[in-house]
Amino acid sequence: MDCLGLLLMVLVTPADVTDRDAACGMLPHLLARHRTIQLVWADGGYAGRLVDWARNKLRLTLEIVKRSD
Repeated sequence: MDCLGLLLMVLVTPADVTDRDAACGMLPHLLARHRTIQLVWADGGYAGRLVDWARNKLRLTLEIVKRSD
């Protein structure tokens, strides 16, 4: 979704594919369609190596948004 809440892309995967693995396949396609995207907000399920991968390979900031208490 963009900052207005509009859906930009959908990816449906089998249950045995993790969200992080699916994101590695989806993010390049997202950038190809929406070339001006520089920042992606994601929940804690996307934390870890994906953040570094997105920065190094795609020049994309993947910011993990912490859940509020």
